[in-house]
Formats: sequence, C-alpha cells, structure tokens
Amino acid sequence: MTQADLDAALRLYRAGEFATALVRANALTRLSPDLPTLCDLRAACHRALAAPEQAASLYRKALTARPAEAPLWRNLGAA
Repeated sequence: MTQADLDAALRLYRAGEFATALVRANALTRLSPDLPTLCDLRAACHRALAAPEQAASLYRKALTARPAEAPLWRNLGAA
C-alpha cells in the first residue's frame, strides 16, 4: 500500500462517497492491517453510513494503537 492509495480513499470520503471509500479502505486494510489511519477511516465511513456499532468497534481498535488521540475518543462518543 502506498500513501497515494490512502490519499485516494481519503478523497473519496471527503467527497461524500462513503460506501466507495469504505470498500477502498477495507481493501487497503488487507494490505496493511495494523495501520491506525485505515481503522479510523473505516470507522468514519461506517458512522457516515449509519452503522454506529461497526464504527464504535473500529474506533476502539484505533484507540488501542493511539490512546492519547482526543479526536478518536470524541468520534467514539459520537458513534
């Protein structure tokens, strides 16, 4: 996985193409399963797609890698 791959998935999310961004992020996760940014992106996609349980689970996973990151805690609370 390259930074360009991650940037493409983020662009999809920012464009409001949440389902497509989620598909891309899931594919990238298979290549880089331990990348917290992908976990956060997948969670944000699930949240935007009205799937709060999946979002919360992924935010919790991202928090295990980055427990001091306040936005993740905020996002978990909002999921």
